[in-house]
Amino acid sequence: MGKLLFLLFMPAIFCSCSKKPKIEKQLLYSTLNEIIQQDSIFARVVCSKFEEISIPANIQEEYFKEDKDFIEKQLAETRDKTIDTGQIYFYWEGKHRLEKSIIDTTCSTGILYRISYPVFSKDLQTVVVGITEDCNCMLGGWSIKAVYKRQKNKWVRVKIFDQWIS
Repeated sequence: MGKLLFLLFMPAIFCSCSKKPKIEKQLLYSTLNEIIQQDSIFARVVCSKFEEISIPANIQEEYFKEDKDFIEKQLAETRDKTIDTGQIYFYWEGKHRLEKSIIDTTCSTGILYRISYPVFSKDLQTVVVGITEDCNCMLGGWSIKAVYKRQKNKWVRVKIFDQWIS
């Protein structure tokens, strides 16, 4: 009888332990939109291809200690992903409203924003995002890579680990 119960419940135990969180598109885009609006990024034109992001070992150790395999899998799965049209919004101060970003498939002219695919912790409470303003010229731009934590239902920037302005 004991062996029978063990055999019946063993698959359930393995299934419940191996479940990994699924990152739904709604979470992906709501996270990006909240960060873009919160950080006042005028992302009027966005490159259609998500940028790849690398997470330095010290950031992984500090914020994603137990999530190394989960992070590596996300990084591998997000290569060559594209941004869905109509999913990114920014706040247009002059119009006092949210506007949909224009998704540029050429990514080669004018000022545009390049956004990394968000990389989440296993508990979906920490995320790394990179955003770059690219003028497609020799004049410059800026970039930021940061860690955000979910606090009181909002993404709060807790660490900038790569930032430049030129």
